[in-house]
Amino acid sequence: MLIPQFVQALHYQAASRSAISWVVLHTMEAPCVTGMAQRCAHSMTGGGRIDSAHYACDPANVIQMVREQDIAWHCRSDATGTVNRLSIGVEHAGYTLGTPTDWPHDPHAQGMMDLSAQLVADICSRYNVPVVRLTVEQIQAGQRGIIAHIDATHAFNVPGGHVDGSTWPWDQYLPVVQALVKTPDVEMMS
Repeated sequence: MLIPQFVQALHYQAASRSAISWVVLHTMEAPCVTGMAQRCAHSMTGGGRIDSAHYACDPANVIQMVREQDIAWHCRSDATGTVNRLSIGVEHAGYTLGTPTDWPHDPHAQGMMDLSAQLVADICSRYNVPVVRLTVEQIQAGQRGIIAHIDATHAFNVPGGHVDGSTWPWDQYLPVVQALVKTPDVEMMS
């Protein structure tokens, strides 16, 4: 099990969640280099930003910023904050505008993807979240799985919502997560 460093984000909602529906993948819009997870965590400890995420990944580090039972403010959705209430958010060093074929050929991105896959597999194992990328319609229907920020933006018609995850290398990433899931009763889909 991956045990990340913990750096408490300033903005979050204390809760006592024991179940989640989604793991939401984000990009930091910053270079995919070692140290970006720490920078992301540092930016969420000050008063300048009013957002947060549960985790941040870069090529060498995973940092936790909000405890999983608490609600991080990582995804705008509907007025009730459905996505934040029902998910764990994971920030990744890198840019939305990259292409899925760029990720596997960049050793820095590959290191980050490997750490992210370990983290997300552990989350999916512990919360029995299916390792499948959901469509907008599946999210709206309340199905559980892995989504990108762009999927939440479209599922909840968020004006000006983020589009990170639109170029995520799903075909390379999900099989790695599936191979790492440890709970045998987790529903596996491709």
